[in-house]
Amino acid sequence: MRASAIWFLTYAANMAVWTFVPILARDELGIGNGPIGIAVFLYSSAMFLASYVFGR
Repeated sequence: MRASAIWFLTYAANMAVWTFVPILARDELGIGNGPIGIAVFLYSSAMFLASYVFGR
């Protein structure tokens, strides 16, 4: 049970960060929506493939 809670909190923190990263990249760094979308797509795809390959 404890390991499940740790995994849940890890993924929740990861998703919370990725909620604000595109906003900060656009507002603070002046990056356009296209490159931000590509970066989020690549990260999400890598996470999906890694969870399939390395998951239980």
